[in-house]
Amino acid sequence: MQGELDLATVPLLRQHLALIDEGDGNGNGHGHPQVILDLRGLTFMDSTGWRAVLDAARDASERGRLFTTVGVTDSVRKLFEITGTVEFLNEAEALGLIQRFMRPDGAGAAE
Repeated sequence: MQGELDLATVPLLRQHLALIDEGDGNGNGHGHPQVILDLRGLTFMDSTGWRAVLDAARDASERGRLFTTVGVTDSVRKLFEITGTVEFLNEAEALGLIQRFMRPDGAGAAE
């Protein structure tokens, strides 16, 4: 994500997440088993954006998918802390997943 995640941009996030849900690009329609939401470029998030992230995490969980975030800025983290939902920002899990798939030998990428 780049810029702001608010009432004006949440529909775009939801469109991207819907594409992930539709399939993995191989025509099997099963979607991706992991969803990593990169928030490094996010400069602002309002309550609408916050709700969209929580909805995405819930939807992924209901589908048996891992949902994680990376690159959460201090201002965005504060919103999650204030609302008592910081557990949705499971960055350590996301970084472990990224490292597994970025191994130079490719080990773990096909798991």
